[in-house]
Amino acid sequence: ARDSKVAALDLEILAEAERNAVVAQVVHHVETAQLERGVEALAPFRKPGWTDDDLVARIAFLGLILDGLQLRGARGSTAAPAAMERAYRDIIAALFG
Repeated sequence: ARDSKVAALDLEILAEAERNAVVAQVVHHVETAQLERGVEALAPFRKPGWTDDDLVARIAFLGLILDGLQLRGARGSTAAPAAMERAYRDIIAALFG
């Protein structure tokens, strides 16, 4: 219940960002800060030969997955939590393993 309310609020913030330039700036600032923290946190998993763009792309893709999971949570996921956890671990391993 709480997760679905938080997800619904996040979606409403994004919708308001489309209508309001000030809110859009705040959302952009938050997303930039999250990306910077992601780069810092996941830098130890960077593979030889990866460019900065490669690392950022993997983090952005992970963000898309998290956004999708949040949306599914707002709508009520039908997947078993343990199966979702296994799938999530597999995806992270494929991106950074």
